[in-house]
Amino acid sequence: MSRPRAGAALSRPGESGDHDWLRPTLAVDVPLPEGVTVRRVTEEADVRAMSAMQEEVFGDPASGQMANDLLRRLSLGDGMEL
Repeated sequence: MSRPRAGAALSRPGESGDHDWLRPTLAVDVPLPEGVTVRRVTEEADVRAMSAMQEEVFGDPASGQMANDLLRRLSLGDGMEL
């Protein structure tokens, strides 16, 4: 069975379109600041943008190496999610 794409309009058998189970979750239940959304990142451009933002926020030099490592790991299809 193939994995659904993030945000794909799918439902479990017997459900009538309630897609809450597709939404990504955080490790702990915390309220998000206004205007902030959490979503799965799967496309290369989004992975690179997420990685660049993380490097900037944490004061790391912008190398692109983390994005390359994440993209390589995502390509394995081993269940890792961003």
